[in-house]
Amino acid sequence: MLPGFLIAHVYAKNSHYKADGYTKPYSLSVSISAILFMFFTLLVFAKILLMLGIKHVWVSVLLPIMVFGTNWYYYVVCEPSVSHVYSVFFITYFAYLGLKWGLTDRLNFVLMAAVLGLIVLIRPVNGIAISLVPFFFSSLQHFKKQVASVFKSPLKLLLATLVFFLIISLQFILYKIQTGNFIVLSYKNESFDFTNPQFWNILFSYKKGLFLYTPIYLVSLAGVIAYFKRDSWRASVLMFVFILFTYVASSWWNWYYGGSFSSRVYIDYLLIFTIPMAFMLQRAKRRVRKYMLLPSIILLTVFCQFQTFQFRKMVIHWDSMTKDKYWGVFMDFDVFK
Repeated sequence: MLPGFLIAHVYAKNSHYKADGYTKPYSLSVSISAILFMFFTLLVFAKILLMLGIKHVWVSVLLPIMVFGTNWYYYVVCEPSVSHVYSVFFITYFAYLGLKWGLTDRLNFVLMAAVLGLIVLIRPVNGIAISLVPFFFSSLQHFKKQVASVFKSPLKLLLATLVFFLIISLQFILYKIQTGNFIVLSYKNESFDFTNPQFWNILFSYKKGLFLYTPIYLVSLAGVIAYFKRDSWRASVLMFVFILFTYVASSWWNWYYGGSFSSRVYIDYLLIFTIPMAFMLQRAKRRVRKYMLLPSIILLTVFCQFQTFQFRKMVIHWDSMTKDKYWGVFMDFDVFK
């Protein structure tokens, strides 16, 4: 948010607004920043899909679906200050740099380390984005070969490591300036319980199930089958990342992540849903795509927007939905009155 904040601050100091961080120019800068980062993420999505062999026409079709068919849209428009708006860009950009490495053998190791540092700095649990690394390569053998080559350049490796730790040290420096301590337990008395992951709840529950409130994610995940036929190695890696992230996210004591629409934490890893859907659209038989797949995707996108509107009007409650409440307001058009 810093670039937008600084612009807003300069404007506020030279206008009638108070330069206190809370007046209209500041809030507007947060919203504009979120929209810009969504735009940047879409550009990187397009580059990745084209690199993987997806045709332009399907890239053009898919990008609006991932915006309006998921809860990404809600958070950019309605809660633009959440970290997910920024995490999705940096994780996607990390994947772009990695794929470029895997497909062309050109490695900007320092830049990748810097981006990974920003990923961890923004949301530490997203350090598991490192599990995407095998996806960058065409096979297990290719993965082993390229990773081994990194250690043949110890100075570059040392520099990249230094850059990574310098970036994540910003949080500890700020803590020290603000509180006098390098480490502050900002989530005191809150923790993960890795022995009791809530897989079913985080994906299917009426309270906050990802696939219930944003079903396009389930369709996207089904696309792994089509992707597996094209590239079994990369499809397997994406499934592994999905399972790993779901395990970690659902192990948080508050697996529904408070007041939120659908399961907001999955926005960060939107890429692992975008790629399989792209291959499903491209590889489907023309008749199946025309009469089944595309109509279903469009319908689910409209359905997501309808439920988003219900959430904004508090017809869908932010953390207290049950089976009876859900079906009681399901497709309730009274929300438009």
